[in-house]
Amino acid sequence: MLLLLTLVIHLVYAALPLPLLATEGTDVLLPAVAAVAPVAGLAWFGWRYRYQPNRWAVVSLMVAGIQALGAMAAITVHLRPVELHPGLNVLLYLALLVPPTLVAWLARLALAARPAEVLGTSPFHVDFPIRVVEKSFWNADSVVVTDRALEIWLQRATGEPMELAPGQKRGKTPWKALPLAEVTAVGVRAAVPNEAPWAVLRHGPSQSVPAGDVVVVRVGEVEQVLPVEKAAKFADLVRARTGRALSSHVEQPERELDGHVAEVLPAPDPVGPKVYPTRGPDEPLPTGPGMAVRWLIAAPLALAGVVGLPLALLLATSATAGFLAWTGVALVAWLCTLRIPRLWLRVAFVPVPLTLMWLVIQQRWLFALALVLGPVLAGVAGAVFTRWRGTDLGGSAVEVPFQLLSGERLDVRGDRVVRKSRTVVAQAAWLADVSLVQCGSRSAPEVGQWYSPGGRLHVVVDSTWLRIVAGPQQWLVPTPDLRLIAELVKARAATASPAPPDDLDLAGWYRLHAWALARTSGGGVETRRPLYGVGWRLLVASAAGSFAFLLLPMAGARIPGLVAAVIAVVALVDWARVRPRLRRAELHPLPPGSPNWGEVRPDHAPVLGYQPWV
Repeated sequence: MLLLLTLVIHLVYAALPLPLLATEGTDVLLPAVAAVAPVAGLAWFGWRYRYQPNRWAVVSLMVAGIQALGAMAAITVHLRPVELHPGLNVLLYLALLVPPTLVAWLARLALAARPAEVLGTSPFHVDFPIRVVEKSFWNADSVVVTDRALEIWLQRATGEPMELAPGQKRGKTPWKALPLAEVTAVGVRAAVPNEAPWAVLRHGPSQSVPAGDVVVVRVGEVEQVLPVEKAAKFADLVRARTGRALSSHVEQPERELDGHVAEVLPAPDPVGPKVYPTRGPDEPLPTGPGMAVRWLIAAPLALAGVVGLPLALLLATSATAGFLAWTGVALVAWLCTLRIPRLWLRVAFVPVPLTLMWLVIQQRWLFALALVLGPVLAGVAGAVFTRWRGTDLGGSAVEVPFQLLSGERLDVRGDRVVRKSRTVVAQAAWLADVSLVQCGSRSAPEVGQWYSPGGRLHVVVDSTWLRIVAGPQQWLVPTPDLRLIAELVKARAATASPAPPDDLDLAGWYRLHAWALARTSGGGVETRRPLYGVGWRLLVASAAGSFAFLLLPMAGARIPGLVAAVIAVVALVDWARVRPRLRRAELHPLPPGSPNWGEVRPDHAPVLGYQPWV
């Protein structure tokens, strides 16, 4: 009945513009097409997904999104000569989206509420959300009971299904499918504390078994634990769908974890072989010109590129106050990134759009071309620290980035060292906690493997490796600059302030871990999808702020200027809210109280074939 009501609502939307064709003629032809044409899409998608209730609301929303345009136009014509404010038109459009989408969603809930015995005789796919220790808002992991299999859908594993048949696409295939015809037993038991993870991903964090009742499905001799909501109903539905009398006896787990939680597994072997150091390279490292010389070169170039050149061009063309004031914002941004020279090039682009707009309005084309020199000067200034490397940088707090052979980036900062990747949350360690910085190389006939906490696989080949141990963390860093990085880390660690106290407990770590994983795009860790960082908020704030400075001085454009200012402030406040929490997650790849990550003794190898240098 609810699905029938959804269809009636869509047909009403389609019918709204039709009576107007006789009176308004071609003026309402486009709204009529927008309202009627999507009905064909509704019929096609509705038939295709008729047994998949989780898609009903999505299909209805897509169709209503187009139909509402035609229906809104028809309503405004019906209300003539009354003219609606544009803001009311937007609200009317949004209101038209609600009824069909809400009713379709209620239809899904009504179907899911049916008893397992009734659902078992139907072809509908029934979705059971997966319980986790700590669930983020965006988590949509679930087990779908179809008429043929139990499909396990994990957002973190969309790029690495257990089996991928010919013709199937990654992202559209469940992580694992258990054919109903092969199920021999299904039962419910209580979770055991610290039992083995129920899902182990090849390239991503494993899944702990949360407290409460879990379903155990036996396929052949293999038992699969499924911590789904409404475990008893799930088991009854599986029995009804198979049509066979399945055993309900399941074994209690025998294997338990030995220190590490499932979300950081797999972990390296805690005991490595004894090794003896070999002599490494002994050529002197570059010393650099000294920090005073670096700043004497870099500071004038950076100021000229970020503020000086745009301000000079604006003053030469008698720019208004709003344009001139925006260069002050660029100066503040540069001062905030004073210790991060790699960002100076980006900061130099802050005044460029507004300055370029003014120069184009004034038709000063040569000045507009000269504006390109600003980012160039700022980039050269940043390169004084990022490219002209030397041991003198160890006595400063300026960030020094190094590109790694694995495609990652290692940032040596004043108080921490950070390892960044495009696809996973960065890992950081306090320099004050560093207990071992060791240069070495690896030589072995086979390729080794090293996992970072959370399932990030690093292939260990015959190369030079920097080994860093800080607290329970241990990093193996593939880089040709290992000796210089080691000197910088040692120099800064010797003068680093103690790490600030942290009251994070295990429950808090689970919440932080789930939130941080939600910062990555929904797919698997190795799908090459980018990280949802926090920098886009600064980009929005910069764009909106430039419009605010441009429009607010104009008497006729103060309302749009205020809107742009509000957007800029909201973006900055949200950045200030998210960035500290993400930084805290970077510093806690392991939960509090974790054992050491692999073999940390300096005279033992963390991986086979590794040898430290003297």
